Amino acid sequence: MKNGQNAVCGVCGRKARRNCPAMGSVICNSCCGARRGSRIDCPPGCVHFPFGGANYDMLLKIESSWNMKATKYVIAAVGDGEFIRKAESLTPAMSDGESAFASGAELALLDYLAMGDSEEHASLASKWSDRGWPGLNNDERYMAQYRCRSLPGIIEVQKILGDKSMECVDLLDGERGRFVVFDRSLAGSAARFDKVVVWMTHYPYLTRTTCVGWILPDEHADSFLREIRDLAEESLGSGSDEAVRQYLARHFNEARQLIADISDAWRERMIASMDADLCRAYYGLLAPRGKIEAVIGEKPDFEIEDDFDPGQEFPPETALYTWLRRGEARDAEKEIDGLIRHDDDEEAVGVLGSLYLSDTRLAVETRRRALHEFAGKLTLSYFGDMIVLEDEEIIPLKELMDKYPGPHDEPEGPSAKVPPEVEKIAVENMYKKLYSDFIDVPVPMLDDMTPREASKIPAMRPKLVELIKGHLHGIDKMRIQKGVEYDLGWVLDELGLDELK
Repeated sequence: MKNGQNAVCGVCGRKARRNCPAMGSVICNSCCGARRGSRIDCPPGCVHFPFGGANYDMLLKIESSWNMKATKYVIAAVGDGEFIRKAESLTPAMSDGESAFASGAELALLDYLAMGDSEEHASLASKWSDRGWPGLNNDERYMAQYRCRSLPGIIEVQKILGDKSMECVDLLDGERGRFVVFDRSLAGSAARFDKVVVWMTHYPYLTRTTCVGWILPDEHADSFLREIRDLAEESLGSGSDEAVRQYLARHFNEARQLIADISDAWRERMIASMDADLCRAYYGLLAPRGKIEAVIGEKPDFEIEDDFDPGQEFPPETALYTWLRRGEARDAEKEIDGLIRHDDDEEAVGVLGSLYLSDTRLAVETRRRALHEFAGKLTLSYFGDMIVLEDEEIIPLKELMDKYPGPHDEPEGPSAKVPPEVEKIAVENMYKKLYSDFIDVPVPMLDDMTPREASKIPAMRPKLVELIKGHLHGIDKMRIQKGVEYDLGWVLDELGLDELK
């Protein structure tokens, strides 16, 4: 390869210094830019070829310029108002309106170019191609021929390769096998074996995601796949992978809403199956508070909470006692199945409920209706004619969850949380203990075989792979969320699961 002060471009003969591995000579910047990927078969490792993975930032710049030019082309064909109408109809519900509309505009662009909005507009991409992609430079023309064939898929992340790339499979395209996806944002947030619904553009050496996709929640992924196949069957007469892909292309935002609907339905079922409502019984005092306190003091069941703040819910003189599974309360095990039972160890202590005592009232709180009934009987046996039942309330769990949906709604203030660095060490130590004998412990998912036993039976391998994928997925999520590092490689070696490395 000629590469010196007097080296000349292998195409035009002008002075050049850029090495071209495809030509085996040097090439000038102008000829490289005008021919790479089209008239020169560039290898993926060339830093001057933006579609090989070696120059990600250059690829992003080309995408930005291509999006602007492609949008201008489509608007010229369909009209500004029509394009905006479609973009707004495809805009997902997001907190950031500007980002949401940008996503809707990108979906509209692909709808016109990759799918065709109607018979009139079905050939927008082909017309542009037939005319030689006017308005685009060489890199943008190369991009156009692939971007205009983009389709949605459901990728499963197999391995994080770096800060901007992942090795993935498409659950709707099993024949493709593994491919490398370049997406800096997704690579930084996804865990191994996350499933992501997203539009994709497959280039010869890499794949790019486009539009705003979403990660399928672990607990809802199977339900989503079943539902989306049923919808494709109903709409297109087929539930095949290709039909699902076509359905997603036309109903991308509806599919996003489907996940929310599945999540809501799952939550409703979970709440309906739980007996965990907030139950309270309010008793008026027929004796001085001191006598009530004397009875409480005689019972091993009660422990006072020294730091209790009554707030606005109870009078300022209110005291809080935790009602423990001790003494007579331990008999709750005979009537209440499972919830507060631990084992036969006398040292094991569970919680029956809480007791709030003010100067005029006694309130007994439990988190299960069956416990509420039992606590009511026990309360009357403890305090007898010193109290009288005045009122009861049962607040359904759903109402509580709607009012207090999660920790993110808690007011800001001093936190008693474990310091992150301490929590990280604790979780890593937990993993070490958990996995120390993991491969020799029977697992129900493996028909009560140990992972080691299952690894020796070919018919059990699919179940074993799914089991270990779940563990790898959980560990990787902890790495992303809390910086926890734990290498499960030795388990993969012991079980012969090289495909999961």
